[in-house]
This record gives sequence, C-alpha cells and structure tokens, in this order.
Amino acid sequence: MMLQKTNELIIWIEQTQVARLEVNDIGQFRLSYEPAWATSPKGYPISPSLPLAGSEDSAEIHSAKVRFFFSNLLPEGKSLDEAVLANGLSKSNIFGLLHALGRESAGALMLLAPGLHPEAIASHRDLREISNEELAERIRAMPNIPFSVWDGKVRMSIAGYQSKLAVYKTHDGRWWLTDGQYASTHILKPQTGGLNECQVANEYFCMRLAAMAGIESAEVDILRVPEPILVVKRFDRQVFNGETRRLHIIDACQALNKSPEQKYERNFGSGEHVRHIRDGVSVKDLFSITDLATNKADMSLRQLRWLIFQHLIGNSDAHGKNMSFYVSRDGLKMAPAYDQLSVLVYPTINHEFAMAIGDEFTEEAMHAYQWADFVIQVKLSPSLVARTIKNVSSKAKHALPMLLEDPLLTELEKKFLKKLADQIQVRIGKFLEISKILPHIAGDILREVNDKKGEVIRGNSRQDG
Repeated sequence: MMLQKTNELIIWIEQTQVARLEVNDIGQFRLSYEPAWATSPKGYPISPSLPLAGSEDSAEIHSAKVRFFFSNLLPEGKSLDEAVLANGLSKSNIFGLLHALGRESAGALMLLAPGLHPEAIASHRDLREISNEELAERIRAMPNIPFSVWDGKVRMSIAGYQSKLAVYKTHDGRWWLTDGQYASTHILKPQTGGLNECQVANEYFCMRLAAMAGIESAEVDILRVPEPILVVKRFDRQVFNGETRRLHIIDACQALNKSPEQKYERNFGSGEHVRHIRDGVSVKDLFSITDLATNKADMSLRQLRWLIFQHLIGNSDAHGKNMSFYVSRDGLKMAPAYDQLSVLVYPTINHEFAMAIGDEFTEEAMHAYQWADFVIQVKLSPSLVARTIKNVSSKAKHALPMLLEDPLLTELEKKFLKKLADQIQVRIGKFLEISKILPHIAGDILREVNDKKGEVIRGNSRQDG
C-alpha cells in the first residue's frame, strides 16, 4: 500500500497521457496506466514486465520492476556523474534524475511534472543552435567541462558510458540543442581521446561493415569540426509530415526485467570468487525475448546475425543494453544495431565477452564445440546457424576492402583501420571453418545427450521392474 506522501511524474507519448509514475517517502515506486490508454486500440505496455492490465505482484516486486525499467533510461558511469553533479542529486535518486532528464529520453516517453503538457512547453526558444566552432571548443574543453552539459544543464538522458549529445538537425544541415516537445533527431559522439585511438572512425567503420554484412544498423556519418564526431541518426525517431515523431523502444535489460547492473552476464565481474555468479543478461536470455516478438523467426535470425557480427569484429562489450526493440501492442520487433565498436585493437581494454558462448567468455576459447553448445542451448537449427555464420562472414569479407577506401576517412584513420581489418579477416577465416563443421559437432552433442537420457530412462525402468 502506498503511503500518503508521494511524488509523481506524468508519462506522455506524443500528446497522449499514458501513465503516472509515483514514488512514496520510503522510495517505493508505482506505475499506473491511464484508463483511456489501457483500453485504446493504440495503447500498449511500455514494457513486457509492466502490462496494461496490471499484475498480481506485491507492491515490493512491482516497485522493483518499475525501478529497473526507469533506471535503464538513465546514463551510466561518467555521464551519470555529470548529470548528478549538474542537478545537485545523488545517484540513488532515480526519481529526481527522471524529473531532471525525462523530457528527452530513449524511445517515446516524456516524463513531465503534473500540470505540464507537451504542447505548453514547446516554443522556438526550445531550439538553440550550435555551430561547428562551438562544438570544436566544447570537445577541446571536455577534460574540464562535461560534453553533455550545455548552458548549465544536462542535455540528454540516453543510457551508456560514452560522452554524447542529443541534437536536432534541420533540413539545411544545422545543429540545434532541443528541449520540450521538439524531439532530437541525431546523437553526436565525439572522439574522447585517451586510450581509444580513432574511436570515431572505429565505430563508423564497424557500423557500416555491419550494414553491409546484413545487420540492419543505425545510419552513421562523420562530422569534422575539425575534431571528428560520430553522427548517429536516431532510429527511435520518424519524420512524418515534416514533424519528428518519437517511437517507443526498450533495450534487452528492460525486456528481460533486469537492472542496468545486470547488463553483463557476470554481473559482479570475473574475479575468482564471483565469476560463478551469472545473473546478468546471457545469450540464452537474449534469444528468450523472441517469445515476445511479433515475428519470432525474423527476430531470432536478426539476433543471430547481430551476435555473430560482434564476435567477428571483437566487440567484447556487446551487452544487454546494446540491443533494443520497438514496442507495440502486438509485441516486440528488433531495432537496428548500434554501439558497434571493435575493442579488439585496444590491448589495455578487457577482451572478455559480455556474454558467454558455450560457457566460454574469451574468443581464444570459443571454437566450433562452444558454438555448437550455443546452438543447442538456444534451440536453433545447427544448419541455420552454420549458414548464417557463413553468410555474415562472407559479406563482411567482401565489404572490408571497399570500406577501407571510404573518402570520409583520413589517411591516419585508414592506417588504423587496416590493422583492425586484418584482425577481422583472421576471425572471418576462423568462423568460415566453424560453419563447415558446426552441424556435425552439434549432431554429435545431441546424440550424446539423447543417449544419456536413454540410459537414465532404461535404468529407471529396471528399478521400477
């Protein structure tokens, strides 16, 4: 039961009031849908764990589900530190952060204080132009001034560690900071420097390679001011009759009712005494989301391509918040891929994968047997997986030389990416070999499993006799 003293935010999608988010004085959350939204043919649950019809969960369990969902909308790491500092809040004050940042989040949701309406807060003053010169100045000042803080306020609430800025791009190519009803159309991700050499070129290259390898991916470009900035076109936005509309998406953590801290399968790390704890997002969890899909076969194939590609490029940081889904009343549909970056070429970064394949977390330990184990674990056809591995690998192999000649890249970036491409080629060779023997190994494992089951059944029969 909710206590008397509560705070609330109103959740909007476009001009429609969808739900109320409340938190009481002991930090317990409650989400309640507006009856008109819940009964409308256009209405849908904002998350599978928060159904329109409600649930029989206790107040404590419901609160945890609500907290998990909304925590996943917030930035992480340094970006969260910046938001906390700029708003005079603590990291644990999720409601306060949502109040400060909720006007522009991932997906379609706008979180506003009671009494505010999306139309009432919209005006041309909400758009503030930023020039290339100002972008360059802010990139150079990043060691001292957070890139997400402009005009004294945090301008984004997009999940993730990397510095980024949500902006609105007009038809004439100008960039604007946006607030209120105006929806941002792009995300700017500057070169952060430090250990991540050519980070912008790396992600641009991998995103374009993914698209050419058959993985639907967000559109990317490079803006030079002259410092390089990765420009990502938001796939949770849609231009309709000249206006930008928000599309609702959730990430895999939200779909699976897991907290942001559970985005890695080994959610407490890989230390000797905690590596056995694996309550975070696993590949088996990812493929279980197909049960919520509008088209199960299509989603399963999209997820498979995505997973194979992360291993081809060495994106060991591909975790549960790096896969998203469009939400509708009929179910989920996988959204385009994003945040695809090879960490293979950065020796000081941990290369242990976020999710195990066949109980192994390092690429060196993942061979045909581990991939066969994965096939059986997620109940996919061995021949389908083998064909998909071959298809994705062959397309990537064909695309690599062309992408290295991209005129947007500098000579220094091309030199860096040539080293990356050479390492990807080695992995492609490995995967093409795996595709040849995978069905046979998976068949052997299945026969062995079935034989053991038969022995158990026969043994039990003898005992019964």
